[in-house]
Amino acid sequence: MRNRKDARTKHERGPRWGWTGGFLGATCWIPVLSGVLLYHHDTAGGAAGLLLFASPLSLAFFLRPWKHPDTALWMLYLGAISPVFLAAGFLTWRYGIYVNPEEQASVGLYAAFPLVLPAFILGGRTWKEMSRPWP
Repeated sequence: MRNRKDARTKHERGPRWGWTGGFLGATCWIPVLSGVLLYHHDTAGGAAGLLLFASPLSLAFFLRPWKHPDTALWMLYLGAISPVFLAAGFLTWRYGIYVNPEEQASVGLYAAFPLVLPAFILGGRTWKEMSRPWP
């Protein structure tokens, strides 16, 4: 007979992989674009891009919801995803990908919407509420 802790850990394994894999997927483009900058001999931009790649991953690690079970998930998520916006702005500026100034703000908002959507979906729920076993 299994104890309760093993069952809870097995139940939480999927959401834990989702948190970790989601941040890996949201940031996988940063080292690629940093590599392009390094290839074009922009050492400062490439190195800064690699540092900006490490910051959301480290924040996602330190703000893991299972380590802060009583904190609202949207707060943890937005805290961990905010460096991705910084990286997007910096690497877009550094790489020189510009759109018309009139369209720049609207394009940025459309591109940012999928990243902030989970914060609205999660609402005020906490890890403790979401880790309860299904009935």
